[in-house]
Amino acid sequence: EIFGISYNQLDSRCLATCASDGTVKLWSSANLKRNLGMLRSSGGALMDLDWSGNLLVAGSTDTSVHLWDVTTQRVKHKMTGHRGKVISVKFIESGKQCITGSSDRSIKIWDVRTGYVTRTIDCASVCNCVDLGPDEVTLVSAHQDANVRVWDIRSGARTHEVRDVHKMPVAHVEFSKVVSSM
Repeated sequence: EIFGISYNQLDSRCLATCASDGTVKLWSSANLKRNLGMLRSSGGALMDLDWSGNLLVAGSTDTSVHLWDVTTQRVKHKMTGHRGKVISVKFIESGKQCITGSSDRSIKIWDVRTGYVTRTIDCASVCNCVDLGPDEVTLVSAHQDANVRVWDIRSGARTHEVRDVHKMPVAHVEFSKVVSSM
């Protein structure tokens, strides 16, 4: 069962998938039958992944976050700190940090160089998805309680909450990548 897919932003010829068997597989986007490599976690199923340069990050059901160097196909960090499965991961554009959302009702910001948490945001509900705005300050999160929350990652403060719009859990949020010419 495949839970996540991500294109390499620098090289659109390559994509990665993560799955219930605890693997990340690297594929040629020109020919999806051509497997370019495989990365294996030491824990549970991998729920989501994101790509930044030669680094891949993936969240796991074993509560850890795996950071791989795709070039060497080696684990750079196995980051721990969540108490529930890690459902959503996202690199900050600079590639120096990543953000994770978990079933433990928290969002964590990680330093990719050290593998340590730099901020924890308590969010009152299971976090199903995270995305970062183009300003690299505004974070949006989708939750099991049917709400969408907006955060300032510098302070960890909630700046807005969208309530009473959805009746069921919100599974996905994403900032638009469309650039206006106005």
